[in-house]
Amino acid sequence: MAIRIWANEHLPQWLLRHLEPIESISTSITNFACLIYSFYLIVYSLAFNKPLIHVIGDSHVLAFRRIRPFSVHHIGPATAHNLKRLKSTTNSNEKLFTIIDKISKDDKASNMVILVFGEIDCRIHIYQQFKENDEMYTISELIDMTISNYGEVIEQIRKLGMNPCVYSVPPPQKTGKQLWLPALFYPRNTCRHNQDV
Repeated sequence: MAIRIWANEHLPQWLLRHLEPIESISTSITNFACLIYSFYLIVYSLAFNKPLIHVIGDSHVLAFRRIRPFSVHHIGPATAHNLKRLKSTTNSNEKLFTIIDKISKDDKASNMVILVFGEIDCRIHIYQQFKENDEMYTISELIDMTISNYGEVIEQIRKLGMNPCVYSVPPPQKTGKQLWLPALFYPRNTCRHNQDV
């Protein structure tokens, strides 16, 4: 908070406007080093007339952290399936479009957006929906619904003048973290399930 007060008093408004999308996206970006890096990215982008690549999504966006020219926006454990819903448990749609609206309003076309969603869907959500809905929809139908929902969000972003891209779902790995899922879904069956996506 003290850093933000200092920035408001000492930095020009045009620069503060560029810092907003980076600073507001997650409570995890509160330390000084991240703010300095965000500042560096914006200055680099403006000084060399290079676009920023905004990576927005679940925890897998963190792989892009502190790599130029990527600006990371972690919005929490959001699913591709629920990304189009205006009200979800993670408020992912609101968070996503708040970031999109703030990204370089002057020159949206020069900035690229990479969306990183779908891992949670492949690992947990599709199977969970299958069971919670008493197997009313097949796994294939739920996959199709997820892809359709994700596609609608991508089209909404495109209509706002941005250049959206989709980062592939990371493959599963054996980590020993089994969470609450039934044993049938780890890890060999997860690999088979991801092949359907």
